[in-house]
Amino acid sequence: MQKITSFQIAKAAAQKKEDQAAKEFGIAQQYYTAQKKQYDELLQYQQEYLSQYTQLLQTGTEGKKIQQFNQFLSALNQAITLQQQALHKAQANVSDKKNIWQNYHHKTSALQRLIEQQRQQQQQQQSKTEQKLLDEQAMTLLRHHKPVRKLK
Repeated sequence: MQKITSFQIAKAAAQKKEDQAAKEFGIAQQYYTAQKKQYDELLQYQQEYLSQYTQLLQTGTEGKKIQQFNQFLSALNQAITLQQQALHKAQANVSDKKNIWQNYHHKTSALQRLIEQQRQQQQQQQSKTEQKLLDEQAMTLLRHHKPVRKLK
């Protein structure tokens, strides 16, 4: 019985770590999703401003305005590059957090299987003990019970 109790304590501790790892995994996924959304928005802005830039070039807008637009597009491209780097880091963090959670999950599952095996072994041992007691009682009754002889 003591082994099951110690396994249960270990499983409870492992479950706590697994739950925390799952929470951190979820937070990492949410952060990645937010970073992806920002990246996608930046790409959309880039397309919109490139379209406007093309229109400016076609309409023959003054050089200063085109130069300002070029600077803005350059800054936007730099922001996209930085956001792409942040997105890759966020994805790597998601992968790391997932691996950590999976490791804790496997440990928790293994401990649960050990607990179940111990419980089954205890039940089998208890059944054997009960059967042995019943057999002993039956033998005792048979020894004390003398057969009655029939009179002829």
